[in-house]
Amino acid sequence: MKRFFSGKYVVLILTLSINVISTFGQEKLKITGLYGKCQSGYFACEQLEIKSDSTFEYGIFYDVGGWKIWTGNWSLSNDTLILNTFKQPQTESDSITLSLANGYFFYTDFLTDLKMRWKGNKMYTWDSQNKEISRKRFLKKTNIGDKEFKIYKKY
Repeated sequence: MKRFFSGKYVVLILTLSINVISTFGQEKLKITGLYGKCQSGYFACEQLEIKSDSTFEYGIFYDVGGWKIWTGNWSLSNDTLILNTFKQPQTESDSITLSLANGYFFYTDFLTDLKMRWKGNKMYTWDSQNKEISRKRFLKKTNIGDKEFKIYKKY
């Protein structure tokens, strides 16, 4: 037992611990930014901003309805991004959803464990029809200056 706690082993354990912590920090920095770019004269648009403080802003625009925006916290588990809004359902009836015309997403006032897959500069979104992360539909990382929606803080 005494030998296990010798200087070499302590240094090795500390080095491995620091590497694990710094690797997560680097991944966190790589994932931050804006995903999704609205085309000129758009009638529909989807954008997701991942912030370094583990919060997000997620906006979907449809011509008739305007912007629907969610804010909350995100976490990363391997290559899976998990979004949770600050507002969560209070009762089962609050979790009733309205289907959008495109069938890819369901409008709600909250997001609970919405999963997306992060691969480099692409964020693969949830496919509600197949109840899985899409293999085809993704938001591509873009310049933060291309963000189209704004969050206005209420005081």
